[in-house]
Amino acid sequence: MIPDAAHERPRPFQFCAVPRNNITAPQGIFFIASCSHNAPLIEFTEAVARGITDAGRSGRLLKTSGAGTDHPVHLQLPENTYLKALTFALD
Repeated sequence: MIPDAAHERPRPFQFCAVPRNNITAPQGIFFIASCSHNAPLIEFTEAVARGITDAGRSGRLLKTSGAGTDHPVHLQLPENTYLKALTFALD
C-alpha cells in the first residue's frame, strides 16, 4: 500500500520535535524552523505539536514567523511561503 503523500509529508517535523524536546529544560524555549514548501504552515505546526506531545511534553506556541521583507510572498505562488518558524515555551 502506498502511503498518502499529503498525510505523510509533515512526519519528519514530528520526529524532529521529539528528541529536541527531551533535552529542552522544563520552562525552556523550543525553536524549530523549516525551509520546505512541502509542508504548509498548518501541517508543520500540527506535526511539531504532535512531536511535543509524543515527547511527553506540553507547552504554548509563543510565536509563528516566516520570511522577512527580503523574501516577499507572491500571491499566485503558494510554494513561495516555504520559510516558517515556531517558538514554543515548554512546560
